[in-house]
Amino acid sequence: MAIDRRITGAEEPALEMESVDIQTPDMDIEAVEMQEDGSAIINPQDEIPELSFDSNLAEFVDEDAMGVIANDLIADYKADQGSRDEWFQSYRKGLNLLGFKYEERTMPFAGSSGVTHPLLSESVTQFQAQAYKE
Repeated sequence: MAIDRRITGAEEPALEMESVDIQTPDMDIEAVEMQEDGSAIINPQDEIPELSFDSNLAEFVDEDAMGVIANDLIADYKADQGSRDEWFQSYRKGLNLLGFKYEERTMPFAGSSGVTHPLLSESVTQFQAQAYKE
């Protein structure tokens, strides 16, 4: 199959360029400082404090920003604690089944001992010791 018709430069449609305004959310651009290499610094700060490596950053961070950081940290801690809750419950149940209950007994009298048989915990320890060698 042959091409019968060629498109020349005169027949090409002209492309129209549009200008687009770009909105930057949550940014207050007060000043722009142009550099010699063509880059720009947005909202330049006049004075940047010199900090040593072991400086306390809480002294230089805004109170609102520290509140946001603290709320994020607390939320992440609670999410982490909640995600391993099932593991913690099974760990606690396993310790109870092994007989590792640390409790002060008052029945039948104060200071009495609660005797548990260590056979299961010893078996687990021996298995782990043998499996470690393998």
